[in-house]
Amino acid sequence: MSTLALQVDVDTFIQQEALCLDEGRFGDWLGLYAPEVEFWVPASDDFGRYTTDPQTQLSLIYYDSRAGLEDRVFRVEKGRSSASTPMPRTCHMRTPSIVRAAGERIEARFNWVTHSFRFGASTTYYGRKTIWLERRHDALCIVQAHTWVLNDLVDQVLDFYHL
Repeated sequence: MSTLALQVDVDTFIQQEALCLDEGRFGDWLGLYAPEVEFWVPASDDFGRYTTDPQTQLSLIYYDSRAGLEDRVFRVEKGRSSASTPMPRTCHMRTPSIVRAAGERIEARFNWVTHSFRFGASTTYYGRKTIWLERRHDALCIVQAHTWVLNDLVDQVLDFYHL
């Protein structure tokens, strides 16, 4: 696959993930993640230093497999999450990615902004994200996702649909 074709393929995948979140198609969104995915959102201190080890340091979100994401999606969809009731409307914006292929893995880095509306108020979250992808059954899937939230103030519980 050419470099340009890979870039287009990865950017289309990244936009599809965002669209699944905005349209509330969380089952389709989960399908983009490998069963063994690591989904990590490190916390930062007052000086903007991010944690480096999810096993020993604070994280905003950490799941070591898709099972944690599946549980979270189940609670959101079944109305068992007070932090997600009612669900906010979201609009995810993502920049084109910087793609690097290394063997079977593809690394994509991009910036993101999510606009969220709930209870008559709009909130904007923004940051950087790195995902590692692999081709499985002729489709891309995420095997690792690390998201850095750059907001200085996060005044509510962040969830997967904010990122």
